[in-house]
Amino acid sequence: MDPNGSSVLPAIAVAAWAIGVIAFLIYFFRKWLVGLVLWVLGLIVIVASFFVQDALMGLAAYRNFVTVAPAVGKVILVVAIFGLVCSLATGIFLTVRMGKPEEGEEGAIAGNVGPTLQPLDSPLSMKGAKVKTLYRSGASVQMESLVDGTATRAERLMISAVFGALASFFLVFVGVSLMIIGKFLIAVALPIPALLMLSYNARMALAEYRAAKKRLAARG
Repeated sequence: MDPNGSSVLPAIAVAAWAIGVIAFLIYFFRKWLVGLVLWVLGLIVIVASFFVQDALMGLAAYRNFVTVAPAVGKVILVVAIFGLVCSLATGIFLTVRMGKPEEGEEGAIAGNVGPTLQPLDSPLSMKGAKVKTLYRSGASVQMESLVDGTATRAERLMISAVFGALASFFLVFVGVSLMIIGKFLIAVALPIPALLMLSYNARMALAEYRAAKKRLAARG
């Protein structure tokens, strides 16, 4: 008997078994195939990050960075938490003070007159989130009033509180990431979801601002 043939057959059997297992998973979990693939890729990235970190530790510049990063991260975290608390407190205070005027009242910001910031299109529409409540309050501010300069000081503060909370939320993850990046390189990805949330809302607000500006210019 060919010794090479005796070693090839088990390899073929293992390959056939692996293909069968993959086909089984794809067939029974095809509805969640994207999630399964992302989960596997996530595991690969996490494992790979440990090897990359071991390689980076051989660099003096990286060792200096991970030595300084925790102290910088603590400062950023404290400032971000303070900013987040202040933004939420400002938004809640303005919400209680401004209330929700009846439609048709002078100076009312409720109702469907003019374009508004749409909270339902935002990733902040998470059930029970305090930031969601703040964002919904800010959504009642008329964008056109911000463009033509007729918005009240409270309305401007509300918008500032919304984006202040978003920016502070992002910086919280930046601070935590810097504090643990020396042990877990994958921590560099922690701020990405918060950054995407911030950039999405900024793009939405900018698009509404430009649209309102065009409408006002068209009116003459």
